Amino acid sequence: MADFLGARFILQFRGGDLRGWGFSYSAGNAVLFLTVFYVFVKAGKVFLPSVPGFLSSALFLLLLVVSFFPILQSLVKVGRVGQVQRIVVFIGVLAAALILPLVMHRFFLVDRLDHLGRSPLDTAASLSVFSLCWVIIGAVLQRAMLPYSNSIGFVALVVPLILVLPSIGSDFVIDYRLLNAGRSDGLEFNHLVLGETVGVLVLFAIAISQGYLRVVAIGLAVFVLFALGGRTALFSIVPTLLVFFAVKRQLTRYLPVLFFLVFVPLVFFLIVYADFIFESTALSRMLIIGGLGDENSFVLRSEFIKIGLHALPDQILFGDPTFLVDRLGTVGAYMHNILSAWQFWGFFTFFYILVCCLIVSIGFWRYPFLANDAVGDFALITFLYGFVCVLSGKHVGFDLFWLGLGMGLARVASSSQRESVLEE
Repeated sequence: MADFLGARFILQFRGGDLRGWGFSYSAGNAVLFLTVFYVFVKAGKVFLPSVPGFLSSALFLLLLVVSFFPILQSLVKVGRVGQVQRIVVFIGVLAAALILPLVMHRFFLVDRLDHLGRSPLDTAASLSVFSLCWVIIGAVLQRAMLPYSNSIGFVALVVPLILVLPSIGSDFVIDYRLLNAGRSDGLEFNHLVLGETVGVLVLFAIAISQGYLRVVAIGLAVFVLFALGGRTALFSIVPTLLVFFAVKRQLTRYLPVLFFLVFVPLVFFLIVYADFIFESTALSRMLIIGGLGDENSFVLRSEFIKIGLHALPDQILFGDPTFLVDRLGTVGAYMHNILSAWQFWGFFTFFYILVCCLIVSIGFWRYPFLANDAVGDFALITFLYGFVCVLSGKHVGFDLFWLGLGMGLARVASSSQRESVLEE
């Protein structure tokens, strides 16, 4: 059975034995399973307070151990220069770009606490560590060997629905105040937590499904993201899918599907339930009925961007997260886009992150065969979704961005080798 699955995987890449190109399939499969299980447990904790709090932390630690082992193994491996060496170089430079600014922070900046007792320097350090961890996880995960499977896709669809449906109110959006009020553990959650966990499940469901179930997965993904209540997460899925199918040279096939699954229901909903939408605070917010000018969140974030842009020239070398507390009083006043990388780590780290994103983007477009299996599709759609989110309304602490970047870099790092195999 293993040989049969391996043969199918190799045929999907249309030639050659891929086993000499880096991390083992077993490590990739283990990391993929642990990642999906981790996000399921973390999302489950939001809806089921009885889930032990330490379980998600223990799973993440196990995920790191399993992910770091192939990386360390590749560092001591002697052999021809290939994918492993290139991806390790990418990760090594990224690690330096994320860690060196932290050292400079300790030498040249004076830490202070915001009104919630949060340290900007500790926040920057936490962002660096977790970002690097997710890149490594993604780099190993993309080596998984998993064929398209509507059965697995169906399960990946059912899980977020089981979690989300019981908490959806009459306005089709989760009422987090009611959800948090009934908790016995005193913890509070919002759409930001669920966007990073349930988001992985719906993207995985789209990636691994094919045929009619992929169409169903897209429709349910839009519904679930709407129910979570995060507008950036919701609105980012449409450009993500457009570019995803364009890269796979399938846009003409799926464009009518996206039109009927997203725009037609939206127009129908706006016309038929217009009065209900205007009366519902949640729906009016999600659909931006009153315009962005009246949105407190948009106005506040716009002010963060305006003030943050003026400060960027003084943050070129290694960033200055203390500026957020000095000028705006809170660590959370960063720009909610990719420029927050400049604020936390400086221009050079920001520039390297953009270069990595450009490499992944060009690589997938130039070598579309990198996304002609389920894991390749998952790498592509996760990278695109994370990138669109940090361009539009998420800061660089968005875990899905780093997970997708790690998967994308590792895939593209092997593109020249896989291209040579195709030519043979």
